[in-house]
Amino acid sequence: MKRRYLTILVAAAACASWLTGCEATIHQYPGTEENRMEDFVVQLHADRTPPAFYKEIVYDRDGHRTETEQEAEASPAYLPDDRLALRFVVEVHDNSRSGDEAVLARRELTVDNDALPPQAEVHFSLPAGGSYTAVSWADYVPVANPVDWHYDTSRLDFIEVNTETVMQELHHKNSATGFTTFHRAGDGSVSLACSQAVTRANGADVSQEESDGVLIPVYMTRPSGRLRLYADDLAEFLQAGGNIEEVQVIIRYKQFVSVAYDALGQEPCRWVSTRETRTHPSIVNETGNVCLAYDYILVDSDDETHVMADFYFLDAEGHELSHTANVDIPLRRNRETVVRGSFLTHNLGDGGLGVDEGFDDEYVIVID
Repeated sequence: MKRRYLTILVAAAACASWLTGCEATIHQYPGTEENRMEDFVVQLHADRTPPAFYKEIVYDRDGHRTETEQEAEASPAYLPDDRLALRFVVEVHDNSRSGDEAVLARRELTVDNDALPPQAEVHFSLPAGGSYTAVSWADYVPVANPVDWHYDTSRLDFIEVNTETVMQELHHKNSATGFTTFHRAGDGSVSLACSQAVTRANGADVSQEESDGVLIPVYMTRPSGRLRLYADDLAEFLQAGGNIEEVQVIIRYKQFVSVAYDALGQEPCRWVSTRETRTHPSIVNETGNVCLAYDYILVDSDDETHVMADFYFLDAEGHELSHTANVDIPLRRNRETVVRGSFLTHNLGDGGLGVDEGFDDEYVIVID
């Protein structure tokens, strides 16, 4: 397989034969000069750069915590599964309307996952005069069945996480979103009025720019913060007879964690009091550190978001090896927070592993 370093949603140039989605009903307008229909193009730019480091949390063997802000350098990259495609869901909203009536058109399309932005251009027709918002969401879906998988996108103002889906590779929870508000005058000219959430990947704001003819760019970044958990005691664990390949990891989020996102407001919109993620160690680097777990959490666009989590480490039979409780994790949008310590051989904090009856009916979707 060709090696490609890819860390956020990417896609190839859109091709008509690859479009898999459907178009929602377009509201009809009177055939007057003021409401004549004109074509325009939404150009999708999904940021593919790795999330930059944000903070590092270190626990010593006595459980003392040190928090340090990191240089905003790119975090490690990852490779998406070739059996997955990148799916875009794009809607155009009339800003003078509300609710379902505001949605003038909707498109869904899938593209390959190895192209630089812009990854796709989507054509629409709208009345010549008016104020509109083009909003987009992108995520991974299986090529063989490119429908909602980890996210329910039936409403872009309430994109819900499917918490029953257990992924073998948590990087496939990755997503991107953004929107552009624009005004179209009666003479067909278009001006952009973008929010901070849809700035270019290089940080330049596109507010109040004139668009290139009928081209409306939508710049998309991750709506989530990423966390990684590293163990510094791999050698000690192996010397004691442990097998890192058999270790199971449970992340149990406590208090409140987001499970839905509003792509129009660019913020989480639903929380649950507890949630679990099950995974396994993935990376052992040259220093002997091991990445025990990582995850993506939907967060606020502008403010630091905190989640509280317990980490449990089990052997192949499900017996607890160790646990770390009450870890306060600061996250920022499109950034990575690293938590490290001697987690395999030491219990840090209070707590123990209990049975969560709410997860008896989990089902696993595996891409064969």
